[in-house]
Amino acid sequence: MKHIDFATAELATFLEARGLAPPVATPHVLHGNTADQILQFVADNYIDLLVLGRYGKGGLKRGVIGSIAAALMRKCPVSVCLVSPEHSGAHNHIAVATALAEESHIPIARAIDLAHRKGFKSIDLIHVFRVPQGYHMVCSWDDAVAKLTRAYTDKAHAAIDHARQTARQTAGPDASADVEVNLIVEEGAPATKLAEIVEREGIDMLIGAPHTRTHAAKLFLPPVAESIINRLNCTTWAEKTPAKTETMLDALKKLLS
Repeated sequence: MKHIDFATAELATFLEARGLAPPVATPHVLHGNTADQILQFVADNYIDLLVLGRYGKGGLKRGVIGSIAAALMRKCPVSVCLVSPEHSGAHNHIAVATALAEESHIPIARAIDLAHRKGFKSIDLIHVFRVPQGYHMVCSWDDAVAKLTRAYTDKAHAAIDHARQTARQTAGPDASADVEVNLIVEEGAPATKLAEIVEREGIDMLIGAPHTRTHAAKLFLPPVAESIINRLNCTTWAEKTPAKTETMLDALKKLLS
C-alpha cells in the first residue's frame, strides 16, 4: 500500500539523518491499531524494553501522558521507558522511586547498573510514606514521622543490599561497588511529594516498579501509578520483573490472538 511505502521511506530518512541506519537499528512499519500492533510486536519478538515518547504529534499540556503511551504503559508486560520531550541530551541524574514492597530491589538494581554503565557516582532512592490515621493515640506527629522514617530507612538499606547482589550477578562484580545510593525518605502524598522531590533534586530519569495485586493485574499499570507519572516532567522507566517477562509475554499473545 502507498501509505506503508511512504512511511517506510520516511522512517529510513529519519534513521539515516540520526546515524541510526541499519545495522545500528532495524526499522519496522506496522499497520493497524497503534497500541495493539506494538504490543503484538513486543510479544512476537520477546522485546524486553519498550521506549516511547511521552506524547505524539498532537501534543498535550506539560506532564500529561498521551493516550497511546498511557495504554502501552498500562498493558505492556515488559519494562517501558517513557521519554519526556522536554528533555534533550544525556540523562545525568537517575533516581528510583520505591514503595519498599516485595521485589523493590529489582528497579534499584536496574538504576545501579545504568549508573555504573554511564559512569555516575551516585543515584537517589526515594520513598514517600503517609503517617497512618490514629497516630495521635500513641505519639505526636513529629514522633510518628521520625519513627517511620527510621523504620523505612532500615528497610531501604536492606533493599539496597539485595539490589547490589542482583547487580553483581547480572552485570558483573564491579557493577555496584562504585555507585553510591543516596536515600530520600519523606512523608507526604505520594504523587505530589514525588513530583516535588524530582523537581527539587533535578532528577531527569526516575525508575520504578508498578504495584500489582493479582496474577491478572500484572499486565496492567495501576491507576495510582499512572496518576504519579502524569505529575512528573522527567523520563520515567517502569521496570517489570525479568523472571516473569516470558510468562507475561505468553499471556499477552493469548489476549491478542
